[in-house]
Amino acid sequence: MKCQAKVRQALATPDGQALVVGYEDGAVQMFLIVDQYEPTSIAHLNKWRKNQFEASIEAAQQEIINKQAELEI
Repeated sequence: MKCQAKVRQALATPDGQALVVGYEDGAVQMFLIVDQYEPTSIAHLNKWRKNQFEASIEAAQQEIINKQAELEI
């Protein structure tokens, strides 16, 4: 993988299932570490995806509520 900017810092999460990389331009990237043959690893990935999806729905719902409030004013 080619980095878009110089890597400033890289840290693993305490559980060792992700690597977080910070770049000089301020960007942050997270890499999930998954073994396709390890059942617990697959379960972790599925749980992470579900949480990401739910979080994006909540953010979209909040944005709609905020826009409706602006229109009412």
